[in-house]
Amino acid sequence: LKFTKGKGCNACHNTGYLGRICISELLQFTQEIKNAIFNDDSPSNIYKTAVESGFSPFIEDVRAKITAGVTTPEECLRVLNIK
Repeated sequence: LKFTKGKGCNACHNTGYLGRICISELLQFTQEIKNAIFNDDSPSNIYKTAVESGFSPFIEDVRAKITAGVTTPEECLRVLNIK
């Protein structure tokens, strides 16, 4: 993949970024997830059940926004304080 970065302008103070976007994940507690939790399943099994129920992890939203050109890998790493 090839990523782009904004050149910058007066409006963004020459950073190439302006404004904010939300990077998120949402877990809907389906009956399957509730059952996995109540049955004291392992965290990895609960996660697997959640993904099978439509859960999209945080990192997938990050990846989608980077791929769409909404933001850059460097900006995500900076804002999320990942080294």
